[in-house]
Amino acid sequence: MLSQSDSNNIVGTKDAAEIPVPLRGRAYARTGPRALVPFQCAWSGAPFTTEQQMRSVGVHPFGFLANAADDDTAETFAPTPDRSGHSNWRSGTGSSDQNGGGGEPVTQLEVLVDVCAEAARAMALPLVRRPWLEPLAEVLPLDDVIRRVPAQQLTQDPGRIALVGMYDDPENQAQQAAVVDLEVTGGLVVVGSGGSGKSTLLRSLAVGLARQGGANAVQIYALDFASRSLDQLADLPQCAGVIAGDEAERTTRLLTVLEEEIAQRRTALADARAENLGALRRQTGNPCFPRIVLLLDGYSGFHSTFDRTDRFRWITRFQQIVSAGRQVGVHVVLTNDRRLGIPAALLSAIGARMALRMSTPEELSQLGVPSKVAKDADLPNGRGFLHGSTEVQVACVGTDPSALGQSQAIGQVVERLRAVGTPQASQLPELPATVPATALAPTVAERLTAPLGLVDMSLATVTADLRRQNMVVLGPPQSGKSTAMVTIAQGLRATCGPDVQLCVLASATSPLRDLDVWDDAAFTHDDHAGVVERLAGMLVGDAGRDVRAVLFVDAAEDMEGNDVVKPLEALAKNDRVRMVVATEAPLLSKAYTGWLSHFRRNRTGVLLQPETKNDVETGLGIKPDLRPDQEFPPGRGIFVANRRWQLVQVAQPAPADRLHTEGTDPLRTAGHPWHASSPSTNLTNHVEQWRNINE
Repeated sequence: MLSQSDSNNIVGTKDAAEIPVPLRGRAYARTGPRALVPFQCAWSGAPFTTEQQMRSVGVHPFGFLANAADDDTAETFAPTPDRSGHSNWRSGTGSSDQNGGGGEPVTQLEVLVDVCAEAARAMALPLVRRPWLEPLAEVLPLDDVIRRVPAQQLTQDPGRIALVGMYDDPENQAQQAAVVDLEVTGGLVVVGSGGSGKSTLLRSLAVGLARQGGANAVQIYALDFASRSLDQLADLPQCAGVIAGDEAERTTRLLTVLEEEIAQRRTALADARAENLGALRRQTGNPCFPRIVLLLDGYSGFHSTFDRTDRFRWITRFQQIVSAGRQVGVHVVLTNDRRLGIPAALLSAIGARMALRMSTPEELSQLGVPSKVAKDADLPNGRGFLHGSTEVQVACVGTDPSALGQSQAIGQVVERLRAVGTPQASQLPELPATVPATALAPTVAERLTAPLGLVDMSLATVTADLRRQNMVVLGPPQSGKSTAMVTIAQGLRATCGPDVQLCVLASATSPLRDLDVWDDAAFTHDDHAGVVERLAGMLVGDAGRDVRAVLFVDAAEDMEGNDVVKPLEALAKNDRVRMVVATEAPLLSKAYTGWLSHFRRNRTGVLLQPETKNDVETGLGIKPDLRPDQEFPPGRGIFVANRRWQLVQVAQPAPADRLHTEGTDPLRTAGHPWHASSPSTNLTNHVEQWRNINE
């Protein structure tokens, strides 16, 4: 023994600690209160010589009261010589004399084991129950984990149980499935160094969730700020989107969707008097809402992307989603290469921890692994500690842990899911760059209103309302201002009918020239004065209250001369006339006097392709909270009405409603996609699909 105290604890004396080190096998046995017997242990590893090899070995019952010499049931077994005349102890592992001078000599223990095994076969003895199982394999197929989980546990509340891997249960002499109850823990934090198996865990977890139910019960989103290894999940029917780390706008769009989803579910749970989504499902007997699991691979990458003054609010909003999502069935599983890179707010909101291989034992200890265990831990890829002390082998999809093998295995899972008719989850809503007028949903046709385009996120139809105020269309050249004017004019003609006159002042190159909706029009400077004079004359002596005309001006910077400007100022003040004016934002912001100053105070309109938030504030009086890296193709802008802003894509008029030919529109001949003439059937179907979902 190493110490006298250890020796005294076992045999009641310190003698065992005084045995010289060279005396291997020397020991003391306490056989009674006063009997301390020193003895030398036999060496079972001694070579089994050729002479001894042919001797028979007796097999006798063993027990404290058994006497092998007097036992009539004793049987004798001897090794069977092979064709060469040598015995068959451990074929291929015999002594140097037996196998031609090669290999290690057979030991007496090996001979004894072989004889015992041969005796058991000859006597047809049943196999004894092993006190331990085989060690956990370093490559653990996900199917082996699923077989160890009761099917009812996975199907009664799909998406609630996250399959992680398998762990040894020595007390019950079994190997159990390692799972995480997402409703209880809120999610899972996985920490490990590079190559430790974090991405493999996320892929396996996603496939395990997908095998629990369809898209109506489980939905998966993935944010890949690490190695782009989650792209393989995009084909899963339950996957609603895989977003790369360099797609900041799509990332924040997803967070916005989750915020709105959480708010909607909170209301539903409150109305049903249910404490969480699981209770609501038990109460109604159906999924109600799909459980949403957000996989974030590489939190440090996410944090560094948004750790800027103008973006930091998205980190806070993400933490709020993690905290508020547990109750309503929105869960987050995130990975990182170290614990210190994860804010305390996230660690307190997520109750489950998975610690994979780390660089130092101290880092494992910070994740709740006992110091003694962390010091001696030798973790292969995919091996870690769940909840601090449970050693778990992470499952992988299929039997090949390589990237190619994982991709092929996931592809096979996708084929099986589609073969049984699993529908595809609705993808993340995205505002299309081109919206044909035919894609706009029919709205209630109120007088002096016109459908303008689609609203971001909801993809609902936004309406230009001229019943109480005028409207401005702002933007730089080639931003789609004239196209927006055409869309509004066509919508007004459909809702107003002939009782409201539509008039236009524009240049000879304006697309408004080719519409047939005008009651009076002028497309040269010399004709502008005549239109405003006739319009002013129509209103003289009219004591009614209804709007009699709508005047379109494209563009304000082209209106010159007192014979035009003075009447326009009078018309801008007249409640019987509505005006839709296109101009550039800097010109409007400097219009402190004159007829255009009335529109500066109006604060109602659309600003296309703004360069900064300040442009919107200068032109329309509101500073929008835009997502980072927000794209503004032609026709996209900020629509402001009633002091509220919306990101919109202006609809492009259908070709059937346009009278001009390809050669008459200079913007279309420039080949810009915003002015393309053919609508997209696929886009129309896409918009209709999302509109039905939101309804």
